[in-house]
Amino acid sequence: MDQSGVEKVEIEIQQNKFTINCTTGESDAYRKAAKMLNRDIAEMQKLTNHRLPIEQVLGLVAVNYCKENLTKDTEFKKETDAFKSRVGSLMKKLDKIGADI
Repeated sequence: MDQSGVEKVEIEIQQNKFTINCTTGESDAYRKAAKMLNRDIAEMQKLTNHRLPIEQVLGLVAVNYCKENLTKDTEFKKETDAFKSRVGSLMKKLDKIGADI
């Protein structure tokens, strides 16, 4: 791996520190992601009255993230399909105009 575009970033998740490699310029995004994860873990712990082991809390947070990602993927596909349809319609109109000239 070419190390010139790689930097190390330290993040903390639930009082555990991790040093990971990331593409140069992505360290802030990883720090923000870790902060968001810690916030969501704390929120899930409150919702479950701190009764679940951390492994189960992490599992619930992960499932929520996956569900959100699937929802966004579905919305993006719908928007992309609508855009493609619109572009196709405009291309047909342009072809018709070109044929009439």
